Amino acid sequence: MTRAADRAGPLVERLEALGATVLGVPMIETVDPTDGGAALRAAVGRLETYDWVVLASRVAAARFLACQPRLTGVKIAAVGPGTAATLPRVDLVPIRTDADGLVEAFPVGPGRVLLPRAAEGRAALVEGLVAKDWTVDAVEAYRTEAIADPLGRLSALDRRVMDKVDAITFLSPSAVRAWTGAVPLTVVCMGPATAAAATERGYRIAATADPSTLDGLIAAIVRVCGVG
Repeated sequence: MTRAADRAGPLVERLEALGATVLGVPMIETVDPTDGGAALRAAVGRLETYDWVVLASRVAAARFLACQPRLTGVKIAAVGPGTAATLPRVDLVPIRTDADGLVEAFPVGPGRVLLPRAAEGRAALVEGLVAKDWTVDAVEAYRTEAIADPLGRLSALDRRVMDKVDAITFLSPSAVRAWTGAVPLTVVCMGPATAAAATERGYRIAATADPSTLDGLIAAIVRVCGVG
């Protein structure tokens, strides 16, 4: 499990309930934006000037809510049900739970959109919204950084277990890029963007979650590993 430790809990618990042994090797961690969140706080302070807030991850939603926004008069779009569940209300959740699906489901503008996102967020979401006649204010809400020597942090016992790993899961392109160890034959990815990053690294992908949710990822792991 390469997901950041502070976000992996629910997935680990569900896999263990199905009989899997899960070894956590977080490859990335979430850190503050370079400006300490000043730009996001300023944007939230003028929230009445936006028509929509688009939240493409749970982390983005948490960082946005931490600014204590007044949500009257603005619509909220969440990339999927997991992100939506963290919000007090949501006006749009696409059926296809990724950036492309969000763009496809989003109405046509004109208007203004606030997009709190990771510093390394994909350009496709911004470009897709702009193509639908929206003015997008993409604000850095957080950064993801590779953890230095993640495999070196494992105990001797965990390193022995690594030799017996049946599958590795990647839930973001940044986790793929941060991975430095040997890769098992079975690679399971969360969503097409992560799968594309893994393919670029030369990994053979056994399954990609469809939909790009925890349920979809667990179903993919069950399908290829036989747990459950």
